[in-house]
Amino acid sequence: MSFDYGQAVTDARALLADFGQPGTFIRPVVTGGDPADPAAGTESGISFDALVAVLPIPRNMVGMGAGETVIRDTDVRIYAGAGLPYDPQANDTLETVSGSWRILSVSIIAPAGVTVLYEIVARA
Repeated sequence: MSFDYGQAVTDARALLADFGQPGTFIRPVVTGGDPADPAAGTESGISFDALVAVLPIPRNMVGMGAGETVIRDTDVRIYAGAGLPYDPQANDTLETVSGSWRILSVSIIAPAGVTVLYEIVARA
């Protein structure tokens, strides 16, 4: 008997629907400018909505590395379900009713190559 990863994805979505909150992921994009001076371009963002769960960072994670920084006790752990239009990445922003968060790191929980959840560490 094999494990049904599709059911795990469905269960994760159901939990986020019951206990999560709406959020909007925003990825900054610079258009125009030139390769030598991208700051001369226009900054905009691509965005999409998702259900997320925003949780306090566990105490045992404080002081660990997250991307290019160290996790603080004021950071948060965010879970987002599979099926997003693109994978969240460091420096994206997540806007929710509980705050605005800059993503520090993303771990994709994907047993057997099936994305079930994104585990995100973020900072206000």
